[in-house]
Amino acid sequence: IFIFIFFFSSRRRHTRCSGVSWARRCVQETDAEYMGISQFLKHQQIIRNMFNYKYIPKDQEQNLRDYKYSGGEASLIYKYIISPLAEKIVNTIVPTWMAPNLITLIGFGCVFFPWIALWILVDGNLNGNIPAWFCIILGLLQFTYLVIDNVDGKQARKTGSSSPLGLLFDHGCDAINLTLSGVNIVTVLQLGNNWKSILGIAASLCPFYFATWEEYYVNALILPIINGATEGPIVLAVIFIASGIVGTQIWSSNVGAGLTVVDVNLIIIVLFGLVSTTNHILNVRAKVPEQFKKALMNTIPFLITLIVIAYVTIVEQNDMVVNQTRLLIVYFGLHFGKLATHLQAAHVANVEFQGFRRTTLISYTILVAYVLIKQLVKGYTHQINDRTVLLVLIFFALLSYIHLVVNIVLQFTDVLNIKCFKIRPKDAALVNKSESKHEELVSKI
Repeated sequence: IFIFIFFFSSRRRHTRCSGVSWARRCVQETDAEYMGISQFLKHQQIIRNMFNYKYIPKDQEQNLRDYKYSGGEASLIYKYIISPLAEKIVNTIVPTWMAPNLITLIGFGCVFFPWIALWILVDGNLNGNIPAWFCIILGLLQFTYLVIDNVDGKQARKTGSSSPLGLLFDHGCDAINLTLSGVNIVTVLQLGNNWKSILGIAASLCPFYFATWEEYYVNALILPIINGATEGPIVLAVIFIASGIVGTQIWSSNVGAGLTVVDVNLIIIVLFGLVSTTNHILNVRAKVPEQFKKALMNTIPFLITLIVIAYVTIVEQNDMVVNQTRLLIVYFGLHFGKLATHLQAAHVANVEFQGFRRTTLISYTILVAYVLIKQLVKGYTHQINDRTVLLVLIFFALLSYIHLVVNIVLQFTDVLNIKCFKIRPKDAALVNKSESKHEELVSKI
């Protein structure tokens, strides 16, 4: 378009004008064409500004350079199995040029691509005939994801490339993986397209959000002896592999009192979510009592998400929930991932957490209004169906999430002077010093 306008504007400027009226016309047309070019360049600038948004205020970017990670894990499985295994992989397999974020992305693929394949296998449902070999592959990839999730951090420490971006990138992938793994497990458990699947995934989101919330206020992430970060993926892997060996029908077996095996599993998931969430809340109250009321206020954005989930699930349990369960979970999963990423970004940058995002609130308002109109005006869905509405909302939620991720990565890499998927060359003495400290730490462990 630009070349087309430029060609004709150049052609007109060199056209011989005869007479005053024709000259005036030439000038007017040329001015109009330049206005067209100006509008085009203005639109180009708008697009560039979309990917130049600063989620961290410029006067607080120094906080990113000053950030130091603090955390620990009391899990025995992590201490004696996962951590040594990840250490061995870093020292013997992973090349020193491989960036930790690239390793994180590979781990994300171990959950994302099976999620896509499972969607195709069961035709978008949350139950169906799943081949035994696929269940076993799911289990192996779930365990691989757990190991890789620890390899990236050890690679960062070994190469001296630890950064707030690495922590945020890892945490953001985990937030999305939580939804993807949740969809995979409820499908293998044959929970089906109903409120139980949504309840199970919503219950698993709570500990993740409140763990990040606690880290934001306490400035440390201390995981208990049994936690969702280590034991969670292991339980999923065991369920996947067991389903491949004995068949997914085992989860429908009756255990008495009108309950099946999967019902018991769902109760355990909900109870674990409640206990973990309560533990995080009590930790914040005990460690920063002066900020506890303010901290509770910052849980409202997440509580709004839970309320919208509950409202849509209850009102639409015989319609949207039955027919579009997977899309509904994807929609809420995207908004949860965005919210968790905002919270983690606020933590590493030591800035005020802004949980009320316009795009999320507008999206929730549209969904709730649509559901409400369906109840008030019968036959409304003859014009617009549930699938269309959810696909449009998911599309804009995805755009909003991509906008967040791209701008966060660009800002962090610029401030920290690093690459996202590449380790910058360092001075040899500095690298050797980093590796010697790493070996000393490993020997102490």
